[in-house]
Amino acid sequence: MLKVIARQHIRPGKMDEYLEAIRDLVDATRRENGCIEYSVYVDRACNLGIFIETWESAEHLAVHGGVLAASPHLQKIAPFIDPDVPPYPVEVYEKGY
Repeated sequence: MLKVIARQHIRPGKMDEYLEAIRDLVDATRRENGCIEYSVYVDRACNLGIFIETWESAEHLAVHGGVLAASPHLQKIAPFIDPDVPPYPVEVYEKGY
């Protein structure tokens, strides 16, 4: 089992529009094979969208990465990502206990 944490810095004042734009992405991902959890949390003070994901295996996560890369969802949310802030690394953790 893997836990993934992915952060996106959102343009100031665009959080509500961002959350609306990612709704389809979140709903589609939750239906993917191997997805145990796919939730989005926000830190409005820091303009952060934080994806907390749990996947059954690395193979399922890899398939998700391919699906995500080929989907129109990334283009839909791109206008809300703050280009002046470097992207955060995606964190992937294997369950240890």
